[in-house]
Amino acid sequence: MNGTTELDLWNLLQVSNMSNGIQFLGIAFLAWVGLRISSSIYNSGDSNMLVKVSGTVFCLIIAYFMLFNFGLSAWNLAGTAAAMSALTEPLTPAAQNFIAFAEANGSSEGFSIVPNVAQGLLILSLLLIQLGGIWMTKK
Repeated sequence: MNGTTELDLWNLLQVSNMSNGIQFLGIAFLAWVGLRISSSIYNSGDSNMLVKVSGTVFCLIIAYFMLFNFGLSAWNLAGTAAAMSALTEPLTPAAQNFIAFAEANGSSEGFSIVPNVAQGLLILSLLLIQLGGIWMTKK
């Protein structure tokens, strides 16, 4: 692999994790904005259909961004595991465990926005709270 070492791959994984984490912080902020939009629509009680549809679209787009972020993280893990398994040098036990973890969790199937159970429940609960506030009437 052109002189790439295991340490190089660990470093690249950490850099990609940092950028993925920063992106997730931005997405979390936008999810909070979606919750504020939902709360405002619910509390106003007289929002028109355009506002409700716009709020819904905003919340769905943020959910898609979150799915993409989760998929990118899994893809980075799978790529690093594949690169480590292609190294000719002997691997450390940590690298061997990392490769086994990636293989056991199906991370080598390529990029996908299909979430795991915990990620799916997080996004689903967030959407239910947001869309419930937008579309439910105040009693």
